[in-house]
Amino acid sequence: MFIPAVFVLLGSLAAVQSEQEPALLTDPPDGSAVVAPEVRAVFAPAEVLETTVTRQGGRDIIVQRLALDPNDPIKPVFPTPPAVIPAEPTTTETYDAPPSYLLMLSATVYPGPRTFLNWTHHFTDGTSRQFSGWSNIDFNHYTGVSTFLGTDGNHHTFVMGIGTEESPATNAPEFTAEEPTFIPDGDIPAEALVVMDSMHKIYANESEKLAAAYAGRERARLAEEAELLANPPQPKDLIIRYRIAETPLPTPTERDAQ
Repeated sequence: MFIPAVFVLLGSLAAVQSEQEPALLTDPPDGSAVVAPEVRAVFAPAEVLETTVTRQGGRDIIVQRLALDPNDPIKPVFPTPPAVIPAEPTTTETYDAPPSYLLMLSATVYPGPRTFLNWTHHFTDGTSRQFSGWSNIDFNHYTGVSTFLGTDGNHHTFVMGIGTEESPATNAPEFTAEEPTFIPDGDIPAEALVVMDSMHKIYANESEKLAAAYAGRERARLAEEAELLANPPQPKDLIIRYRIAETPLPTPTERDAQ
């Protein structure tokens, strides 16, 4: 019978832990929304030659053809061959950039909390394998960040697909520790455990900040949903204005002057 090994990631994990302390590279947002100012185009008064109105999606789409602006006459444009500028010799500087790793992570959060994690690790020899395991932290708290510095001293970026289940997980293992803990499904090489080790160590230090940021995002989301239900947006009419102008052909004198 297989007994899964329990990694209490607040303690030592000699195979993957280094002197580098894992840290978030981006602060989790507080959930507040940034409202961009409304931008409106200003049109100079002009004579409307033609107007068509189409009703679509509960609003009028108004298309207007405008007369040419006498104060802004159309000038002929003659193509000229681009000047050939000799390229200056450049020097190329090389430097050793720190490696960066991208992780595709799938998470399902159950009551408890219990989170089932699934990810693919790409090894240095070019092969890749899929691994999974269970955590006793709520990975919803990680939805506000995506980049961190791992225990291996490298930058890690993850893209996470996450879902939440209301029913308890019947196949989740028993967690005997209250601190952030990861229990792998089967034997996972130390190289592939670096990300899980780092994320659990980060959570041990930043759990309050991560939880508060998630709560703020949820409050903002619920408030926005309530506002939309109470005051559904009304479609606004769309006005499209345009001009049609013909560029006059150049005279031989104008062509020679170019």
